[in-house]
Amino acid sequence: MKIAVLGPIGTYSYLAGKVYEKDLGASVEFVYVKHIKEMMDIKDQVDVMICPVENTIDGYIGIHMDLIIKHHLKIVSEIHIPISFCFVSHAEKDNIQRVYVQYAAKNQCLDFLDGFKDKEIMVMDSNVYAYQAYVEDPSSAAIVPNHLVKENEIIDDKIQDEKDNYTRFLVMTHKRDHPKHEMKETFKVSLVISPKIDRPGLLFDIIKVFKEYQVNMTSIISRPTKKKLGTYHFYLELEGINQDFKMIDQVIEKLQQEFPVISLGVYSVYKK
Repeated sequence: MKIAVLGPIGTYSYLAGKVYEKDLGASVEFVYVKHIKEMMDIKDQVDVMICPVENTIDGYIGIHMDLIIKHHLKIVSEIHIPISFCFVSHAEKDNIQRVYVQYAAKNQCLDFLDGFKDKEIMVMDSNVYAYQAYVEDPSSAAIVPNHLVKENEIIDDKIQDEKDNYTRFLVMTHKRDHPKHEMKETFKVSLVISPKIDRPGLLFDIIKVFKEYQVNMTSIISRPTKKKLGTYHFYLELEGINQDFKMIDQVIEKLQQEFPVISLGVYSVYKK
C-alpha cells in the first residue's frame, strides 16, 4: 500500500502514517510530498493520503479543508497525534541571530516567540527542514518537535501555547473501491452541504434537522466556494454509535430534499 504524507521522514504527518500502518498490520510505502496541493496531484497514484486538518491551538487548516471538499475525497480514518515543541539553540539568547520554525509550529508557539521579537524568524515548510537549517547555522536557534532532537539538546521544553495540544489527521482516498476498515463501536461521519442560495434562517434549518433526529453534530465550519463572494460550503462532522446509522441516514435524506449534500465518509478515530 502506498501512503502519501507531508514529508520528509520525521514529520508529525509521518508519525500519523506510522500509527495508520500499525493499525493496518502490514508494511506500507510512504510517498513524501512538500504540500497539500502536491498531494492532490498524485491522489490517483497512491492508496491513501494523510494530512493534518485541525489543531487544538490553531484550529482548522483552511486550505486543506478546501481541497478535501473540492476533490470529494473519501475519509477512511481519523488519527489524533499529541503535539509538543521544544527550543534548541547553539548560542546564548543575546547572540542568537535567527530562529527557525515551521509555519504551523510558529502559530502554536506565539507566546514563546514573543521573547524573540528582535530576532529574525525564519519560517520553514517542515519541522524537519527547520531542524536541518538550525544544525547548519551556528548562530541560530529553532523550535522543533521533541522527537527530532536528543534530550540533552533541549533548552526549553513544551513551549507550545497550550500544553494539551493535539492535531487531527484525516486518512483519505480518491479510490471509490478502497476497502472498508473494521468500524469501532463509535464512529464519525463527515458531510458537505452546499446551499445554492443564501436566505434568512438557512443555517438554523440545517441544524434543526440534527436536533429533530437526536444526532450529535460535533463540528460545523463554513468554507468559501471560491466561485462568488459570500457563498459557502458547510463542512459538518457527526458522531454516533452503531445504532445511530439509521438516524444519520434519515438526516441525510431529509437534508437532501432541500440542499446538495455529499457524504465524505464514515470512519473510526484512532489516538496515539
